[in-house]
Amino acid sequence: MTKSDHKFSVGRAIILVVIVLIFIFCVGSLIALAPLTMVRWWIPTLCSFEVAAITGFLIWKKWRYLTGIHSFALNFACHLIFFTFFFTGAFYSLNYVHTGTPYKEKGVVVAKIRETHYRTRRVGRNRYVRDNTPYYEYYVKTSLPDGHIKKLHVPIDMYRNIRKGDTLRLSFAKGMLGCTVLRAYDLTADNPQYRMSNKVRRRHK
Repeated sequence: MTKSDHKFSVGRAIILVVIVLIFIFCVGSLIALAPLTMVRWWIPTLCSFEVAAITGFLIWKKWRYLTGIHSFALNFACHLIFFTFFFTGAFYSLNYVHTGTPYKEKGVVVAKIRETHYRTRRVGRNRYVRDNTPYYEYYVKTSLPDGHIKKLHVPIDMYRNIRKGDTLRLSFAKGMLGCTVLRAYDLTADNPQYRMSNKVRRRHK
């Protein structure tokens, strides 16, 4: 390997690592913030897809340095996937990072959900198997004042004490990009039965 080839390989590896880290961050932002943002999920996703597609036709050749392949289809697909998630994650993050004055609303619990998940464990090189020990995630579906239904992640203490038909106190704020954000929620004291000795509160800051 020549010195120039070595520099090329190291430089490409560094850029690939940075791109992977950015991609993971954007996907994480999307998963964490989309349920808390009062906008239909397909609107920012479709807008991001369109922008990614337009820019892909303009700069798809730049991806040849990373992929090592001259195929238009492959490089365009890489650009499309990465920047769709990038723009969508950036939208939710920027909208959430700075919000206006919070205001209160009330929502009604319409369903409780317990989801079962399984972890994986490594048993060999590049080989993973499912661990049969389950863990659980807890959610409540809540009817919001505007008629939308939101699936909210809640801690186990709140899940145990909440019932269908209970009222949730919701704290909203207008996001930087104009979309309303759910900042906090908790059980209210005016439920038919207020079952918690200590109010359980879920905050997002």
